[in-house]
Amino acid sequence: MIKLNKKYVIGTHIMWFEIEMYKDFIDGLVNLLETVENKENVTIDLCLNLSQHLETIDTNQITEDKIIDKFNNGVSRIKELGYDVKTMQVEQDEFYLHTDYRRDLNYNYCKKVDYVMWGETDSFFPKEAFEALETLSKYTDEQNIHRYIMCFADRKMWDASWDATVHIDYENLPFDNDKNYKHLEQDICKVKHLPPCDILVNFAAESHVDNSIIEPDVFVQTNIIGTQNLLNLVRGKTYNRPLFVHISTDEVYGDIYDGSFTEDSKITPSNPYSASKASAEMMLLAYARTYNITYQICRSSNNYGSRQYPEKLIPKIIECLDDSKPVPIHGDGSYIRDWTYVKDNIDGIYKTCFTDKVNQVWNISSNNCLSNLEVLEKVSKWIGKKPKINFIENRHGQDMRYSISSDKIRNELGWNPQHQTLYNFL
Repeated sequence: MIKLNKKYVIGTHIMWFEIEMYKDFIDGLVNLLETVENKENVTIDLCLNLSQHLETIDTNQITEDKIIDKFNNGVSRIKELGYDVKTMQVEQDEFYLHTDYRRDLNYNYCKKVDYVMWGETDSFFPKEAFEALETLSKYTDEQNIHRYIMCFADRKMWDASWDATVHIDYENLPFDNDKNYKHLEQDICKVKHLPPCDILVNFAAESHVDNSIIEPDVFVQTNIIGTQNLLNLVRGKTYNRPLFVHISTDEVYGDIYDGSFTEDSKITPSNPYSASKASAEMMLLAYARTYNITYQICRSSNNYGSRQYPEKLIPKIIECLDDSKPVPIHGDGSYIRDWTYVKDNIDGIYKTCFTDKVNQVWNISSNNCLSNLEVLEKVSKWIGKKPKINFIENRHGQDMRYSISSDKIRNELGWNPQHQTLYNFL
């Protein structure tokens, strides 16, 4: 047993789809707390986030009541040890990120305790944690350093909790049985062999801005390290190197209040997602110059169409209208995006694959700029329902307006979108 000289708070933010991990977290926390003699020196702060702005609960897999029960069971285990436990619950229609929780945790406790300890739901708290911090505190007292934010984490991939989230069914696609098609499901960060091919088109990416704000490390890993790994595989081929077609985004330019960006415009990304895509482009350009890799970069505007993941705006609107739920809209809904139908985008990418004009950047857009509220109005007319709107807090670093000029690909490659306005693909 250890008698603590310092005061501590241990805080964790639990997304509802992490509830199966939560039991392991509680097991580890109990293991740590059982070593403490003076329990009044430790406060536990737990936040259960039921928000469905990023993922939707599949009630056939688990209900909200069951999630809350599992959360409360963990709280009870800690209370049984004699600790003060503070809890917070974020409701389904609220927008609250783990970065918000960390900020609030530090703000609420930084003047009340000596150490604010924070960890993810998959964090591991070793039994020696308090002993290490008590030893460290002697040095920090001497140097007048206080109130560290600590995180002990044993990172692991998302577990079976994700079975309860609603995903799109990508099975039984029309090309599955084509003799020239083969599906290999691999992590682009770990792929070690590139089959013989003429063209490599890199679509693989983490692509949702909200997720990048929550978990930027994942975006760095996939979008930058993953791209570099593919480039290394291409670089390793002495003969018959494939053309490297990199799918980027208009978001690398940042926002623009008037006019449109061209391929020669400066890139100024505004969030971890767009920064990771811009970084991947820089890596590609460096490999092209250093290792003579042939490439194309396609910067596409917002896509929409069939089978799109429901975290994106248009499928989210459709889902909410079908379920008679309020549609979550960031800020006041005035933010403008340039919308391109997915098949038009693919036609543009395809043209870059079969041209002699290589080592180029190509903007692909329909020049169909609409605010989020205008998109909501149009999609609601498709469905034939009047929407209810839930205006939620603005995302951090929100871009006001995207607009790119696609004159280059139209004039040089003859691409023209079939759908100049928002197309009712339903």
